[in-house]
Amino acid sequence: MQKLRLGLIGHDTDICNFVQYLLDEDRAELRLLANATPDHAPLLAEQPDCQILLDWRDIVEDGRYATAMDAIILGISPTQDEAEARLRQLLMLQVPLVVAHPACNSLLLAYELELQQRNGASALWPFLPWRTHPHISEMAQWLGVPADSPLGPITAVELHRELPPGAADDVLRQFSRDLDLIRALCGEVSAVQGLAGGHGGKPNLVNLPANKSQTSPPSLASNTNPGDAREMDLGNLSVQLDCVGGTGVRWTVSPGLGPRGVRLLLRGNLGTAEWTLPDWDPPGECLLRFNPPPVPRGLNVAQYGGQAPPAVSTLPPVTWSVGGAAYEQVLRLLSRHDAPVPRWNDASRAIELTETLERSLKRGRRIEVRVEEAAEEENFKGIMASVGCLFLLLIPFYLLFVAVVLRLLHTAGWQPPRWWPDNIWVWALLIPAVVFLLIQLGGKYIMRPADPSHTEPKR
Repeated sequence: MQKLRLGLIGHDTDICNFVQYLLDEDRAELRLLANATPDHAPLLAEQPDCQILLDWRDIVEDGRYATAMDAIILGISPTQDEAEARLRQLLMLQVPLVVAHPACNSLLLAYELELQQRNGASALWPFLPWRTHPHISEMAQWLGVPADSPLGPITAVELHRELPPGAADDVLRQFSRDLDLIRALCGEVSAVQGLAGGHGGKPNLVNLPANKSQTSPPSLASNTNPGDAREMDLGNLSVQLDCVGGTGVRWTVSPGLGPRGVRLLLRGNLGTAEWTLPDWDPPGECLLRFNPPPVPRGLNVAQYGGQAPPAVSTLPPVTWSVGGAAYEQVLRLLSRHDAPVPRWNDASRAIELTETLERSLKRGRRIEVRVEEAAEEENFKGIMASVGCLFLLLIPFYLLFVAVVLRLLHTAGWQPPRWWPDNIWVWALLIPAVVFLLIQLGGKYIMRPADPSHTEPKR
């Protein structure tokens, strides 16, 4: 197979690991590097002929760069404005993009790109290959069909990470990436509530997980959670997620310098499943710990012979790697026949839920989120509904305007023509109403239907 010709813009640890994997496996060559940093030194050592650009905008201005690459890999942008500019301008080149997630923090831009994806206007894949691991699919089956679960019905799902002490942006970025795993396992998220404990481990009581019927006092929340969530100390962040299927998910992070990865725990009626999925290294074994049999009624533990230790087994090992899974999805992206997994609508959903978490931390309460996907037809209906309400509000001013104009014409001696209707007020209301209805009718045929191949079915 012919080597992929790649361009790399910016830096991200997982993205650079992926490019290094492709170079080591002799599956790609790095043709261009823009906005280089010292972290790119290992890549440049293997690709001495790689062309280096100081600014990524040179790729947009000179079309020869785009024709020399099969795909562009985009790292994390330093600012939000820079991220939006990169996405908008690079997608205009019609070169497939592989972007580090989250590619932006703007929900409007994420949904704008989602509509473009559905219409086939661009090729874009968020670098989130972890959901393709076979164990994730198997665990999702346990949650969807409890009869297939060796642990019985799954009652809770927990994910934990250790992250080096740093900015809140790093924690929220990692939460957004793990959201793709959560949605792959448990389906859509319907509510989010966050607890910002800080590095000291002392929780903020306003953000403690509460029942659906409980809310925090507004006065206390406003006094305890001022400012932006990205300015908080999220060193011991804990997030409670409610899923549509009824499963409760808890995502936590604590300060630490351990290996990069997420520890996944599934709790069932018959036992637990423990598994660590590293961000890059090969995953370890998935342990299944089954609960010991209960002591028969009427006997104490000593009479029964002691409590039996829990039985332990493992899921069958599989051959899988982050680099290999990502490479397979990139090939699907380049073929433009099979949509890569996950799709951009999954990335935009994760961006929306991360934004919801920020609002939860700021307000100090549980926030419910919509479950429906954004669709071009639904957006059009919403716009028409808003225009209709505006039309009703403007009718009094419109009639006043018509009355003033007619009064001025009569004062100036204007004589209406023969075809002028006797009851002008009926026509004054009928004409704009007919125009509004024609716009709605025309929108039904003008709006382009979404391509079902770009929409992932709901769980």
